[in-house]
Amino acid sequence: MYIKTMIAVTSGLALLCFPSCKKTSTGQGGAAPEVEEKDQSYVLYKEGYSLPVGTVITESSVNMMKDARLEVAMMGQVSKGTMESKGETVEVTTYDSESQRTLFFEKDQEIKKSEMDGKEEPEQTLTKPMQGKSVVLSKDDQGVWSAKLKEGEPTEEIQKKIDKLVKSQNTEEGAEMYGAAPRKIGDTWEVDIAKLSAFDVADGDSEGTIKLTFQSVEEFEGMRCAVLSADLEMVSELDQGMKMKLKGTVTVLRSLDYFEDLKMKVEADVKLTGAIGNGAGSVKMTGKMVADGKKMLKLP
Repeated sequence: MYIKTMIAVTSGLALLCFPSCKKTSTGQGGAAPEVEEKDQSYVLYKEGYSLPVGTVITESSVNMMKDARLEVAMMGQVSKGTMESKGETVEVTTYDSESQRTLFFEKDQEIKKSEMDGKEEPEQTLTKPMQGKSVVLSKDDQGVWSAKLKEGEPTEEIQKKIDKLVKSQNTEEGAEMYGAAPRKIGDTWEVDIAKLSAFDVADGDSEGTIKLTFQSVEEFEGMRCAVLSADLEMVSELDQGMKMKLKGTVTVLRSLDYFEDLKMKVEADVKLTGAIGNGAGSVKMTGKMVADGKKMLKLP
């Protein structure tokens, strides 16, 4: 799961174009009858499964927010404006051995531009602290993962990122999200967001639900995938006392052979509110986030 990357950049956005998917053929001469497909059960999560040593995973995500509306109130004065942003990340994970993986943050950038009360602010390009850094994840004899920078000492901000990586690595996200029991096309189930570290997007807590529906089985880049849609509704406590409300839809293509989410798209309405100036003022932002992510597997 890498939805955390796309949601965390609420001030970022973008839409990637992916190859269209094709329905898989279940026999010679074309696809099997729809009733046979619906009656078949599929495993979406397999406990203990790991990709083979030597596998390289490249995850990319682009997040965009356009025409977001801003309102800042301070000492009786109200300023209004708009904001656009685009965030891009590329992460490369190499399976070094059964007990070690190396994660390289190839790209982690965000571009922002805004205007307040008719005055356009200069465009800002922000490079996040993890860009260019490598993190080594190691598993001990008890199966517990830990992580550290490959080189150098982490800053407080980088260490928080590493701690979240460790939390995610030690959480069976697939079990919580998809369950170990086989599922059929048409199945619908709800997941408590508080149980998913993928939605741990800030220092505070996140709560809400995600309701998933198993829509179909399709082929994506030569791999059999379960196509799942989801209705998402969540509230998160962000840094500096800000609160984010997010409501939207998610589409996922999940590999039925390698148990990885290969493609994900999020479209959601976002609302940010909070106090500023030690409570002397307030800020509100509303907008629409569109985020796309893709995961490419290079198997040994």
